[in-house]
Amino acid sequence: MPTPRRLREDAAILARLSRSGGATALLPPHSLISANLARRRAEMADLSVEPLDPPLASPITARISTAEPARATAATAYIHRLTRMLADPPPPEPYAPALGLSHLRGLDALLGAETMTAAARVLNLSQPTLSARLGRIEASLGTQLFHRKARGLVPTGAARMRRERCGRDAT
Repeated sequence: MPTPRRLREDAAILARLSRSGGATALLPPHSLISANLARRRAEMADLSVEPLDPPLASPITARISTAEPARATAATAYIHRLTRMLADPPPPEPYAPALGLSHLRGLDALLGAETMTAAARVLNLSQPTLSARLGRIEASLGTQLFHRKARGLVPTGAARMRRERCGRDAT
C-alpha cells in the first residue's frame, strides 16, 4: 500500500492520478466518485475501485446545553430525526459538480488578465479551451460575466460581485 498523502484537488483528478505511474489508492466517500467514472474506465486501466469492508463510519456526538424547555425539546427532536436518517441513509449520489476547480481558476485568471489570450497563457491552456470553460461557467450561473469587446473582456457587475465574494470567502 502506498504512503497516504492528502491532495488539495477535486475528484476530477482520478484519471490523472491513474496515469501518474505507481500504485494509487484513494479513499474518497462513495458519493464523491464521479458519475462518469464508468465511462472513463478505459483511460484509467490501472485504477480499481474497491468498496471498504467494513465501510468507514464516524460517530456522532450530541449535547444539548440549554435549560430552556422549548429549545431542549426542539434539539432532542432534531437529534432523534438525525439518528433515524443516519440509520437508514439514502443511496449515495455521484459527485457531479457543475463547476470544478479548473473552472474557478479560469474565472480568476480572466478577472485578473481581462483578455482571453493572456488568461489562457497564465493557465497554460489554449484560448478555445478557456473560452469553453467561461461558457460553461456562465451557463451554470445563468448570467453573463464578461462583455466581449474587440480588445478583450470587460467584467460585468456580476463578475465583479463574484470576485469580491470569493475574496471575502477565501480570508
